[in-house]
Formats: sequence, C-alpha cells, structure tokens
Amino acid sequence: MTPQSDFMVLGIIIPEREADLRRLLESMNDAPGQVNPNNALLPFGQFETVHVARFVILKDNSPDDVRIFGLPRRDYPLYLAFLGNVDGDADAFLEDVARRASPGLRSIFSCCKGLTSETDLVDWMKRNSRFPAAAYTNWLGRTVTRIREDAALREALEKHVQANAFALAGLPPKEVHAALRRFVDAERTAGRLALSPESPTPLNWRIDTCSV
Repeated sequence: MTPQSDFMVLGIIIPEREADLRRLLESMNDAPGQVNPNNALLPFGQFETVHVARFVILKDNSPDDVRIFGLPRRDYPLYLAFLGNVDGDADAFLEDVARRASPGLRSIFSCCKGLTSETDLVDWMKRNSRFPAAAYTNWLGRTVTRIREDAALREALEKHVQANAFALAGLPPKEVHAALRRFVDAERTAGRLALSPESPTPLNWRIDTCSV
C-alpha cells in the first residue's frame, strides 16, 4: 500500500487583487465548479499522483455570529486555499507541481501577500502550509494509477460477462472464476489491461493507520 498525504497552502489575498484572482480561477474551468484537467495554469490531470486538488477562496460570511456569546466581532482576511490529497509525500508533490507548473502557480499566488517574482515558490508554499483539521481519503493506500487500472478491469470484465452470458451461465462458480482469470491474463498479455504491483507498505504508515 502506498501512503497518501493531505496538503493545504493558505495565502492571504491582497484585496486589490481579488477580482484578478477570481478571473484566473474561472479561466481554469470548463463550467462553474468543473475544472478543465488540462487547463493552462495548473493541469491537474497531468499529475499522476493527484487524487483530488482544488483552489477555493475562503470568506467568513458570519462575523457577527460570535456576538451571541458576548464576543466582539472579528474580521478575518480573505484567504486562498490550495488543498488536496496525493500519493506519497505532500512536500514532494509541492516541489513537483512548482517545477512543472511554476508560471501558472505564480500567476495565482501573486494575488496573495508575500509572493513576488523574487520569492522561492516552493519555500513560500511550505511556509504557508497548514495541517487540515479534517480530510477525506476515498481509497486508502491505493494509488491513482491502481484505482484507474481497477476501474478498467471492472469495465472489461462486465463487458466480457455480458458478451458471454449464455456460455458462462451453465458453469459452476469455480469454472466461471477460472474462465474470467484466463480472460484477464489474455488481456494483460495483449497489453489491453494493466495491473501494477502494490508497493510495500512503509512500516511507520502501517502502524499509524492501524492505530487510527
């Protein structure tokens, strides 16, 4: 099993750049809330370790609610969060994304305080990283590659069963299983299916996972 990591980079938006930032983020989408995986700024679909990633502007729309507890109103700045879940180490991902998509990232984060053309992008993202209070992992320990391979395997098996339903219907379960194994082996030999081997689970991650 391969460990997964969560990341969250949190930048304070320069008020005068908010409109620019919103235009940049909208340019990444094919439709509202639907990113183009090959967008010009940060092509998420080209990063093979990314399970989920997004940019989101965080605004406190209820600053007066605390007054019910006798606390004074506090106005928080507008934040830009870059967050997600990736295979492997989060810092390694930030280094990789900065190397492969530096112009796009700089365009986006230049709308935040502290990033100039002279600033080291990786260092800025790491200094502005925060540990998320809660995170969701769908396929614990399964890489993006293996998830896609498993999906392709299921689709291939479903099509094969549907196409051969009559022949398979009269067979005992063990023979059905053997027939499907032969089909999968043939598809892998022909290069139409791939099933990557699982990486060894790091001991420290195995212990942390078991203790949750």
